[in-house]
Amino acid sequence: MPELLEFEEPIGILLKEVEALSKLPETEQRRQDIDRLEARISQIRADIYSRLTPWQRVLVARHPSRPATLDYVERLCTDFVEIRGDRRFADDHAIIAGMARYRVVLPRPSRSICVKWRCSRFPSWSWCTAKEAAAVRSASPWATGF
Repeated sequence: MPELLEFEEPIGILLKEVEALSKLPETEQRRQDIDRLEARISQIRADIYSRLTPWQRVLVARHPSRPATLDYVERLCTDFVEIRGDRRFADDHAIIAGMARYRVVLPRPSRSICVKWRCSRFPSWSWCTAKEAAAVRSASPWATGF
């Protein structure tokens, strides 16, 4: 279970209940109970975090389990090379700088219904030939007017 702050204690109690239920053999009733508890946890978490005092916000910002800069770099970048030192040949451990390749995953935009339909059914196919478009039109009554 993650490390919780003092004001998150009601969440911790429910998380322990979910953990205890998860260890028991799974049944439909137990699954419903777990889903109900998880919904309640989300509701309580939203309520708690909507009413934080300024000091509680500071505690959240300083939380020991909060991701650090290098955690984000590991998830977003590949081939990260850190640059160290300054003009006086010292190393400032508070500053992280470097070069990396940035991972980007974007949907391929398309104006053609054919391409959108084919890409949703077969993600590895990114285009349609005229023959494929005719096959799609005949197989799908809504795909007209290419």
